[in-house]
Order: sequence, then C-alpha cells, then structure tokens
Amino acid sequence: MISAEWLFKNHCDHVSMARLLEIQLDTEIIPIVMTEQERNEEIAALVLSRPPFDGLPKAHGGRSNSTERVVLALEQPSDTLKKHSAELQKQLSVYRYLIKTYDSLISILPETEQQFVDFYYNKQLSLTGMTEAAGSPVFGLSKTTVWTYKSKLLSKCDSLLRCLCPSLY
Repeated sequence: MISAEWLFKNHCDHVSMARLLEIQLDTEIIPIVMTEQERNEEIAALVLSRPPFDGLPKAHGGRSNSTERVVLALEQPSDTLKKHSAELQKQLSVYRYLIKTYDSLISILPETEQQFVDFYYNKQLSLTGMTEAAGSPVFGLSKTTVWTYKSKLLSKCDSLLRCLCPSLY
C-alpha cells in the first residue's frame, strides 16, 4: 500500500531512477561485435592466461578442456545481458507506473493544491517557510492552519489514489 505522501515525497527519485534505467538500457543493449579474428585472439588469450594464485587447493577432476570453458564463458554474457535487461525493463515499468500515477493525481487537484505539493514536496520548503514565501498558496496563514490544510489534502489524495489505483491498496 502506498500513500499519497509517499508518492509525493519520492516523485523526484522516481523520475531520476526512470531516467537512469533508460540510460542503462540504451547503453547495455548494444552488443559488442567482434570479428572472427578478434574472437579467436580473445579465446587464445584466455586459454593461455593463468588465474592468480590464491593459495587455495584446486579440484582436478573436470573433464573439459580450457578452450571449451573459455568459449562457453564468452557465449554466456549474452544470456546474462538479456536477463539483466529484462530485470531493468521490469524496474523501469514500475517507475513509469508510479510517475504516471503521480501525474494523474496531480492533474486532478486544483491549481492551489498543485502549488502546495510543488512547494512542500518538490521545492522542500517547510510549512513555516511556505507561510513566508511570496508565491506560496498558503502565504500569510498560521502554521496550524497550514498543517490542517496539508492533512486534509493528503487524506483527499489518498482517497483519490484508492479510486485511481485500487491495485496499490
């Protein structure tokens, strides 16, 4: 269950994470294409290289040769990349859903309530700071009145969220 206050507080983080995931997906999907000669050189280099000595005993029962292990290891990252991309896509869809929910909720609110959410949650002004800010929708009001206004706004937004997104509750 998410609340309107949680959605408002974390909106900037959701937008940032969605953008970061989009950038990661754009850069990770481009595969590195090697020519046949580069691939053969990579296999030869990996077969001839030795792992660093760590002092631990090694098991010597495997029946596969080192070239076979290297070729399989070179093929594996594409599968890992696909799984990783699918996980990133899943996370991105969650963040996009939360952003659209926020946008839908904000679009329903009157302009003064939208400004209140912007000043308090996006610009991170305190309630006292909002009463002193010239462009604020609660300019000149007492802190108690602003606190009551905020609690009524959040309860209204929570009920709107229940109507907009019943799956979140």
